[in-house]
Amino acid sequence: MLKVVQEAINNAVHRAKCECLDIRFNIIEGHILEVTIENTGGQTLDMSKIEKTPGFGLKNMKRRILDSNGEFSIVSIDGGARLRFTCPLSPVQA
Repeated sequence: MLKVVQEAINNAVHRAKCECLDIRFNIIEGHILEVTIENTGGQTLDMSKIEKTPGFGLKNMKRRILDSNGEFSIVSIDGGARLRFTCPLSPVQA
């Protein structure tokens, strides 16, 4: 999950030129990690170009989450984008 968060921050800063980055971590029902990353004050994400992007950053982020039995979404917001993903937490071994 760290790689996904790192890539999202990198994209927000270097590609979208965001001015504000909000990262929220939530635990849902004690066993699901939810991460929401919202960047604003930069370039609005053009959703029509997202699947045509030649890079692998977003594709790899999505693959990592789906391979972990999670969910991944990204939407355009005014002046940026909101990326949200969830994934199950592994039980801690004592």
